[in-house]
Amino acid sequence: MNEKIKKACRVITFIMILPVYSAYLLVSFLGDKQRSFPAFSQFLAQFPGLTGIYMRREFYRLTMESCASDSVIGYGSIFAHPNVSLGSGVSIGSYCCFGAVKIEAGTQIASRVSIISGLEQHQRDSSGQLIEGKSEQVIIGKHVWVGEGAIIASNIGDYSNIAAGAVILKVVPSKSSAIGNPAKIVSETLAS
Repeated sequence: MNEKIKKACRVITFIMILPVYSAYLLVSFLGDKQRSFPAFSQFLAQFPGLTGIYMRREFYRLTMESCASDSVIGYGSIFAHPNVSLGSGVSIGSYCCFGAVKIEAGTQIASRVSIISGLEQHQRDSSGQLIEGKSEQVIIGKHVWVGEGAIIASNIGDYSNIAAGAVILKVVPSKSSAIGNPAKIVSETLAS
């Protein structure tokens, strides 16, 4: 698509998203921003096709820590927190679910991937009752490939590959491939 047409589409979509953004600001002001953000993310996840991609991107550019103007967020994908940063050229498939995450430039994420906000979100006190844990922002490096259905709870270094269905519980170094549940590093010699 020609650059002028893309820019025109972004402007039109920005105008379309302003009422949704205004409603989000009002609900956040009257209530709890941490609870209102996922509701608006779920609402926008329902719009199909290119229109949906443009709508989600414009809303997230206004509400997240950062969201590049060329990022792609597929149908059905939702974010639980605004503590998210999406770099240039990031592509996210359909039906993904993300917590607090920083996804750096050029990373490609397949469908049905979950990235949770670390491993200490849910904890128990001495009597066994659930208590509020701590969230951390997971960092996915540059030019990472994440396969279908992976679950990620720890950082991934630049130029790494994560196999479909892998469960990442420990840091994956740069230029590595990880497979399995729990994931194991099977290669550390990938070309950049």
